[in-house]
Amino acid sequence: MKKYAFILGLILSIVISYSLYNKYDTFVFHAYETVLEKGIYAGKNEDIEIEGFTLVEQNGRYEAGNASIYFTDLDLEGLEIDLIADGLNYVIDYTLESEGKIKLGVVEVADVENLSIRLIYPSTLDSMIIPLTALTNKEYACHAENYSITDFYVDGTTVIFGYINSKDEKIIEEYPKCTLEYDYVNEDHDVAFLAKTGDTADFINSNTTFVEDVDVLLEDYPIKVIISLSNDKEQMTFEMVLSKDGVE
Repeated sequence: MKKYAFILGLILSIVISYSLYNKYDTFVFHAYETVLEKGIYAGKNEDIEIEGFTLVEQNGRYEAGNASIYFTDLDLEGLEIDLIADGLNYVIDYTLESEGKIKLGVVEVADVENLSIRLIYPSTLDSMIIPLTALTNKEYACHAENYSITDFYVDGTTVIFGYINSKDEKIIEEYPKCTLEYDYVNEDHDVAFLAKTGDTADFINSNTTFVEDVDVLLEDYPIKVIISLSNDKEQMTFEMVLSKDGVE
């Protein structure tokens, strides 16, 4: 009897799966992966220090890199630098920015975890692996009635400018042009450190962000964003103040 019940259950499972497969073209069995923690990473050992390694999401894909590597004694001849993400290797381009400082390029990575930088000399197979750690308490945000800024990160002079979202679904149509001015407040004076101008669709309710190295240590100051939206007839301007307290 038990054997008969098992066989009947197996047949029913096959019939149901076959029916779903034929009825729905998109029917699949999902295996869920771990999503990377967006933000800024760092790592170091006795000889090398990695700062400002950024991980951002661009239109559903992850881009990693932009880091600075500081060193005192490193032979660059034949050196290859890899990003290791959960066992997968991604070769990263780099340039010697100044004496003792390498600047990394950017690579696209899958949604996996466990990030490390590997420095390797292919001719000798000598290598060095430096694990990367996500820096906590580096995220800023602002939530207003109709607008929000999230995933804004600051570490030293490295900034991930995050995502600006609006609840107004018609804002892009009504105000197609946008200017963003980023200020820090120094002794009650606003000092602009970056400005961006372009289509509103590129900045608001967009799935892209940007990463910049700036000339000021922003962690020492309050940060605000002045948003100006315009069309051929009028302009609307307002400001949003970022804070770590605004992170949800």
